[in-house]
Amino acid sequence: MVTTAFAVEGLTCGSCLAEVLEQMRTVAGVSGAAIDLVVGGRSPVVVTSGAAMRTDQIRAAVEQAGFVLAADDRRAGPHDHGPEHVLATRISELDNSEFFLGGVR
Repeated sequence: MVTTAFAVEGLTCGSCLAEVLEQMRTVAGVSGAAIDLVVGGRSPVVVTSGAAMRTDQIRAAVEQAGFVLAADDRRAGPHDHGPEHVLATRISELDNSEFFLGGVR
């Protein structure tokens, strides 16, 4: 299995995320896709496939969903982590931050 990382711009909600994932699943060779939603920013996308995916294949799926593949998308390397790690890291950062909502921790 090959893991390839991209980023999608402009996702604002779970419906946007679902639409991109649905289009990703239509790309030949894709066996899985996961997105870490960054509302209005660059949402990391990890695509799992049997062989390396071409950027144009992923770009076409993202555009079909109505969004834009980030200009400086990159191939995942051995140091990259899937969205589950990114999300866990972000939760940890929030947990350790100085920002609290209404005194609730």
